[in-house]
Amino acid sequence: LFLRSHSRERVAIQVGWPEQGLQTVWLKPGEERQLELRHPAEERGLYRPPRLRLESHFPLALLRTWSWVQLDWKALVYPKPYWPGDIPPQAGDQEGTAVTAQSWGDDFAGFHQYQPGDSLRRAYWRAYAKGLPLLIMDHAESIEQEIWLDWNALPALGIESRLSGLCAWVLHCEQEDVLYGLRLPGTEFPPHKGDRHRDACLKALALFNGAVP
Repeated sequence: LFLRSHSRERVAIQVGWPEQGLQTVWLKPGEERQLELRHPAEERGLYRPPRLRLESHFPLALLRTWSWVQLDWKALVYPKPYWPGDIPPQAGDQEGTAVTAQSWGDDFAGFHQYQPGDSLRRAYWRAYAKGLPLLIMDHAESIEQEIWLDWNALPALGIESRLSGLCAWVLHCEQEDVLYGLRLPGTEFPPHKGDRHRDACLKALALFNGAVP
């Protein structure tokens, strides 16, 4: 939220939702401030926060002025991730995960120390077990297999629990840097990876209307 004072004097204003607590902002004459507000979302889907309350007791706190403002705010709320268990084995793969070959031939180019975002499938665990820093193999030969995250793979769960499980699987596959597809009733996303693919899958989970054939 951007606030700007047009007054010739400084002002103080309280902004927010009463149940969350109002934030007090002091503004100098002509000053513009950016304020970050948080409101909990109780359901997934397209979320519109309730009316915002603005009030002021400035300058002497003897009087209070206040108003409710309905802003055109909206956000997409994903299902809350909940790990439902390991991803079921895929056709022709007993583990159901991407396979990374630990190659020590011509394609091996050395190590670098682990950094956030590195795939742990290339980690040199033998050195780590001996107390050395976690190292990642560079340019190891990789063999990737397509993974399908399927709605029908979680038959024992209800609709919201299935969506939470699929959300957790999507985030896991993206973190592991593997190719994955998503199958929902009436919707299918071919195997891919990356931010755009992840966001498309999470959006489909967030907006799923519960209609199951």
